[in-house]
Amino acid sequence: MKSWPHPNGHLCAVLCAALALSCSKREEPPTAAATAADPKTATAAVSRAPASAPAIPSTPAATATGANLDQVAQNAAAFSDLVDSLRKYAGDEAKISAATLDLETFVRDKSDRDLLKFAEASQYTSPFAAMQVFDYLATHSADPRIRMQAAWCFGDQAARFGDAADRARAKECYDLLVDFRGDDAFVAALSAADVDDLLTAMQRLVVTVPLDEQIAYRQLSAQLRNHPTSAEDLTYADWFDAMASLESNSEKGIFQMLAHLRAIRERGVYGRYFAQKETIDHWLAKTQEQIWSDWSRSLERRLAFQAEIDAQQRRLDALPPAERLAELNRQNELP
Repeated sequence: MKSWPHPNGHLCAVLCAALALSCSKREEPPTAAATAADPKTATAAVSRAPASAPAIPSTPAATATGANLDQVAQNAAAFSDLVDSLRKYAGDEAKISAATLDLETFVRDKSDRDLLKFAEASQYTSPFAAMQVFDYLATHSADPRIRMQAAWCFGDQAARFGDAADRARAKECYDLLVDFRGDDAFVAALSAADVDDLLTAMQRLVVTVPLDEQIAYRQLSAQLRNHPTSAEDLTYADWFDAMASLESNSEKGIFQMLAHLRAIRERGVYGRYFAQKETIDHWLAKTQEQIWSDWSRSLERRLAFQAEIDAQQRRLDALPPAERLAELNRQNELP
């Protein structure tokens, strides 16, 4: 069962807030007060430096001998196409649209960074066009950071705007990120900040994409234990194992959760975004019985809420894309 409400199921309630997010900005790390209220730490969004705009070559005083004028014209046309597309798909319209791209034509002669810039700019005005480009970059880009960004952004977009097929693809994006974390050569090509971003991207998708949390958290933990880049990774592995144990919804799971949290305290290494000292101390101050009692009381409420989410999701999935987005627009119009 879902322990965290799946956002696509209640998009009508959260879309206005979601539209304020950007997958090119990092969320602030959760505060101790926030994490003390819930064993799941709020995820930090992936931090990214904005993709730089393509340079426009200055006109030389005289045409160089042997210059590839066809290539220059082709590059100029690609840049013009990109600008026109940004105006069309990422304008100031208040409503989102179901516009899609002729992807094969659109990606031709554009750099991966140009494409990423387009997708990030249009993700909340034309989510289907953005998803097409994110999906393309996640599987075709030679730049490991762009592949990582695109996989995360596609998964997040699919959870907000997609249908059942899009969400199934989002699960594949989570698996792709997990594979990235287990690829030592891939990780070696990233900066330390990028490695942190990869971790928060995986945790984010566990929360937003309809995954089996126990399995997903165990996958994440296994990669951190098998491919650690720092002592902090072992602490994060214990944290995600603790979350997986909590998701078992059993008294035994609570016992296992506390054991993992004690291992973190004994190691004396805490995390920056997850497994913070204040959070560990908060949960270890409680008895197993107290945690199980609190968890059991919340379980019934969450099950009932999840049933409402699932019903609304089925209703939205039955609508064609344009009608589904029109319904989301209607539900989220300001009075």
